[in-house]
Amino acid sequence: MSITQPDLASLKLITQTLPFLHLSPTGALFFPLPAPHSHVILSGPDPADGAEIVQAFNDPLIYRWTISPPFPYLLAHAEDMLRRNVHTYEESVSRMSELVQKWEGMKLAATPLRFIREVQRDGSWKFIGDVGLVRCSFSEVFPLEERDRLVRENNAREAGDEGIVWMIGDYLISSHHGRGIMTAAIRTLLQTWARPLMSCRTVRAYVLTGNEGSKRVFEKLGFELKETMEGGVPMQGKREEVVGMWVMEWRYGS
Repeated sequence: MSITQPDLASLKLITQTLPFLHLSPTGALFFPLPAPHSHVILSGPDPADGAEIVQAFNDPLIYRWTISPPFPYLLAHAEDMLRRNVHTYEESVSRMSELVQKWEGMKLAATPLRFIREVQRDGSWKFIGDVGLVRCSFSEVFPLEERDRLVRENNAREAGDEGIVWMIGDYLISSHHGRGIMTAAIRTLLQTWARPLMSCRTVRAYVLTGNEGSKRVFEKLGFELKETMEGGVPMQGKREEVVGMWVMEWRYGS
């Protein structure tokens, strides 16, 4: 698996147009979190991340709070996820290159720089997590026919439409929990990328009940609890008891 992207001149033009972006010596786009987490960056996918992702999603401190990742999580699952993220990255960077050369405003439909990495003393990058936005699944909506209608309408909106409802997904390897990294990463993603480049106004977070750490992160960022869904979350071999879901929402300017 390899990554195809524009030539170096085009990548440099992107960083000149969007000065918060940087270009690594190997031609990888990234942007750092603000101090005191400036040693942590958001970057695109790396096909070599598979083993670290497998380890993360087989860690009980992580998998017990997830729904969509399979369990046990295999290398094949990670490779499939990485292929999809490589496609999103290639598509997004190609679009950015096209727009900056035409001097058109950015209207993007994804968060391709979603992989959280810690810069090591030797300058190498260590994968430590993931944070990104996708169009909302409206998991709290019933009956299913109404949910399907909302999903179809939301997915039909064009990039840059402020009416799009987004959904956030995030995790951090357990060795880095409790350091404020995820709070800084989400805040930076929303303020630096999602709002100015995607015209993002509404983001929902679906947090399993009992995951107080994640709930506190979103509360710090201004997400409000909109609904508590009692029970109903499949156990999937990840949990010993049935849990529900907190539906939280962030609105720009609220």
